Order: sequence, then structure tokens, then C-alpha cells
Amino acid sequence: MAATSTPFSRPITDSSTGTLGRKRTIGLGDLQWMSADRGIVHSEMSAKSQICTHGLQMWINLPKEHKMCEPQHQELLDGQIPRARPQDGVVVKVIPGVSHGVKSQIYTNTDNIS
Repeated sequence: MAATSTPFSRPITDSSTGTLGRKRTIGLGDLQWMSADRGIVHSEMSAKSQICTHGLQMWINLPKEHKMCEPQHQELLDGQIPRARPQDGVVVKVIPGVSHGVKSQIYTNTDNIS
């Protein structure tokens, strides 16, 4: 499984332990891309306890040949995420793949829709 997380209202604290052994705060608009593959222990919660946080998390089922790969983790701060501007007033954050000629910095081990 691969997942992406982006908080909208407040920062979140992410813990990915086991093979990754890390703990960080993901800020507003920042992006975390994780590929669990053969397994990790993972949690995300509001950076301040007892406060509701809104965000987006999408899980993507990987093809059979990628299910036992090494776990991976990538982070981009909001300012590092490439943006396409196809017309006035429209901004597209490119996470992963290519949009309007702008390519993401996120590595994936599967094909992306462009």
C-alpha cells in the first residue's frame, strides 16, 4: 500500500516506526508519501492533543510485484511541491506524476496517470 497525507487545518505528528524509525510534524500544506510495502508501524495524530485536525489521506493498492518491497518515506514541505498553473486563478499541486508539463519530485515504483 502507498499513502499520501496532507493536513489542512493544523499540523499533525507522524510516527513511522519499525524499519523507518522516525517521528516528525507535518505542517499545513506539506506532503508525506509513504509506501508501506512489506510493513511498517505507522500513526498520525494532531500535533496538540485534544484538538481536531482536518486533512486528506489516500491509500493506493500496489500491484502484486511491489507488495514486499522495502518501505519508503518521502516528505515535501508545501513550498517544495511543484505547481502547475494551467490558467488564471487555477493552481494544481503535482503529487505524484505530471500535470500540465510540471513533474512531481515524488518517486513511485509504479506508473502514474499524467
